[in-house]
Formats: sequence, structure tokens, C-alpha cells
Amino acid sequence: MDAGLRLESMKRSPVTGQDRSFQLASYSVGGLWAFVPGYGFGATASVAQRAPATEELYSGGPHDATGTFDIGNPNFEKETSRNIELTLQKTSGPVRWKANLFQNHIRNFVFGQIAGNTVDEDGNPGGEFRERIFGQANATIRGAEAEISYNLHGDGLSLRTFADTSRGTLDDAGNLPLQPATRFGADVGYRQGGWRSGIALLHAQKQDRLAAFETTETPAYTQLDANLSYTRRYGTHDVTWFAIGKNLLNQDIRLSTSVLKDVAPLPGRNLVVGLRTKF
Repeated sequence: MDAGLRLESMKRSPVTGQDRSFQLASYSVGGLWAFVPGYGFGATASVAQRAPATEELYSGGPHDATGTFDIGNPNFEKETSRNIELTLQKTSGPVRWKANLFQNHIRNFVFGQIAGNTVDEDGNPGGEFRERIFGQANATIRGAEAEISYNLHGDGLSLRTFADTSRGTLDDAGNLPLQPATRFGADVGYRQGGWRSGIALLHAQKQDRLAAFETTETPAYTQLDANLSYTRRYGTHDVTWFAIGKNLLNQDIRLSTSVLKDVAPLPGRNLVVGLRTKF
């Protein structure tokens, strides 16, 4: 069994505008039951509170990094999320697995709404910035994840397969914006002495669960990465030579959780070669 409690007092004090103070309380209780040696069933219930971020409260201008003109609301209330998570897992032996189910009910969830209007840096119509208005509503998020691994931390061959998915809705108002795609993938690794190597394959499905104000789906993609490294000790320091290849299939990868998904994909095929050590 385990339990936790966290109390916070947070204050937002902008140069102009009203000060806001938030009294936050987060707590949880959970347990893991080893009903058979090497197997466990767990459950956790928690309540977590979050104060709105400074930009969610006070924004009123262009945000160059996201290409948006953000408009906050200084009257937002704190978020309160009530969560429950169930887990079933195998915890011993070279082959291990776990599966989780979770559900979060969030009161006063803060989200950004991009309705398609464009404005200039002063907020006048017809500019290059997309207008993003922060709103607040009740929401529910449900999801599941699973993983099976073999020899994940030992020498020799290691294998891992995984999958995760989630669904988020605004109460009586359809889907949440910027939802993650359902994903599944596999990793293969090999460790021996100072050598480490691995190949990771990830497939994300098309994300077409759009909020009422979203207009574009996020296409599916498959990402292939690989790495190779060798570590050797020189005196009192470990030195590692490494090579990392990302997006080896040169896919057009766009993340459904990014406000820049329609204008800025992830980098194409790329290779990093380097040397690192610790002092």
C-alpha cells in the first residue's frame, strides 16, 4: 500500500492585471496485490489540482514559437482531476508484461481553441498569426497501455512490444483538441560488454478524433530509429562513442498533439555521431 499528500500555495503576479492566488491539494492512495508469486494486481485512486499557467491566464498577444495570437482569461479556476488506474503485471522472470487502464475526470480543464481566424501582431484581422483562445470546461480522458518485454535490462538480446491509446472528450461538447494518436511498436536491443545497440519501430495511426473547431486530421506514420554505442573506461572516466539514426524511413511525421502539426513536421532522416563522457 502507498499514499501521498501534497499541499501548495501558488500566486500569479503579472506586471499588469490582477494577482491570482491558488490553494492546491493533491493526494492519492493505492496498492499492489501479489495474488500469485511474480504477478500483481494494482489500483490507484488520486485527486490532483493544477493552477492555470501564466500564459493561460494573461496572454494577449502573438506567440512566435507556435504562430498563434494567444488570448487568456484571468478569471480561470484551478483544475481538479479525479483519477483511477488499474494495472495487471508480471514482475519476475526474463519475460515480463504489464497492462494499465485509466480514467480521469477533470473539472475546469484548460484548453486552447484555434478557430481558423488569422490576425496580425496587434490583433487586427488578416495577419499571419492564428488566433488561439484559451477556454475552460469539464473533460473526461480514458486510456489503456500495455507492454511485453524480454530481458529488458540484462546482457544479450532484449525485446519489447508496446501499445497505447486514449480518448478525451469535453462534457457535452465533443472531442478534446490535440489528442494523441493510437500507437504500437517494438524495440530490439543487444548488450554485451561495452557494446549497446538497438532498433525501434513505432507506428502511429491516423488521428481523426477532432474537436468541433479542428479541421485537419493527422495522417498515420511509421518511425524507424536505430542506435549503436561503445563504452570504454579511460582512467577514472567512461568514454562512449555513439551513433543515432532517427526517422530512417524519411517519413512525413506530424504529431497530433502539436499546434504546429500542419506547418512543421518532425525532421526527416537524420544521423547523429558523437562522443560523451562524465566528470
